Amino acid sequence: EYAFVVANTGNVTMTDVVVTDPKVTGMECSETTLAPGATMGCTAVHVVTQADLDAGEFRNVAAVTGTPPGSDAPIPEVPSNEVVVPGTPGPKLSILKAAEQDELPGVGEDINYTFLVTNTGNVTMTDVVVSDPKVLDLECPETVLAPGATMECSATHRVTQADWDAGRFENVAAVTGTPPGGEPIDPVPSNPVIVEGDPDPALSIVKSTKTELVTEVGQKVDYAFVVTNTGNVTMADVVVADPKVADIACPETVLAPGATMECAGTYVVTAADMEAESVVNIASVTGTPPGSDGPIPEVPSNEVRIPVKPVVPPATTEPPATTEPPATTEPPATTEPPATTEPPATTEPPKPDTPPTTEAPPVTSAPR
Repeated sequence: EYAFVVANTGNVTMTDVVVTDPKVTGMECSETTLAPGATMGCTAVHVVTQADLDAGEFRNVAAVTGTPPGSDAPIPEVPSNEVVVPGTPGPKLSILKAAEQDELPGVGEDINYTFLVTNTGNVTMTDVVVSDPKVLDLECPETVLAPGATMECSATHRVTQADWDAGRFENVAAVTGTPPGGEPIDPVPSNPVIVEGDPDPALSIVKSTKTELVTEVGQKVDYAFVVTNTGNVTMADVVVADPKVADIACPETVLAPGATMECAGTYVVTAADMEAESVVNIASVTGTPPGSDGPIPEVPSNEVRIPVKPVVPPATTEPPATTEPPATTEPPATTEPPATTEPPATTEPPKPDTPPTTEAPPVTSAPR
């Protein structure tokens, strides 16, 4: 509200005295004629506009005129002093962020966001911009907001494996704008929005070999171990163990969900194996999920059983059976003939003494 005091500072009576002010309404004055030295009061009202607030103050100047006696025209307008009503600009913005999804979608799927921006100050804000480093395709319908005005923006975030490994996706947006005649205000952060995931760390292992039969001590049996990340988070420090295979070589120690690797190891057959019916063993795998202090429990593989060729002892040759000679029949006992009685010895008659005979020499015939 304004008050105007008009005084006739001349020496003639003024008629048709009129006060004007282009920025007020409801101008009322108590008089229209003023004698020299007389005064009167007028009043008027100015309804503050947003432009006034945006300007930070309200300035205006009134004027008065009147008609002297014997004149057909009023004197030129006499301006009043300028009245300045200062304002208190309060540039403010707010932003409320929300997600359509309550649970974290799969990798490659989108989270849809809305951003409700409001001018909570008392001045018009221009160049209003919403920012969010973790979203795509952020769109707002306006860039200028009067005090109290609101607009809704939208954007999406494409879920990554890193989001799942973190177990959730959290982000914060911000809004800024420029008040009249000033610099942009500092970014105003939104509320944080968290979309929770449900981490499910899991591994599987399939063990196999091409060896179909164990035949001797020292035989080498090659095993293959196919490890797959069957969960939804990246697994680190993936390790395959087998109580019968000392050195297992794997190409990786980190597996993303759905990823597979093949490990290899060799077992050398022992004498104890050859005494068994088969070589049997089971491998296992473990790994550490994101944000965990330790690995998941060991996951066993399938059982691999390789039959062992039985050891046949060398055949022993039996000596031929000996045939007993037929029993000999004792000859019948011979009956000794009865002893004969020797005749009494005969006495040789004595031989007469004869001279010894001389051998005749052989007769040799000579040729003629």
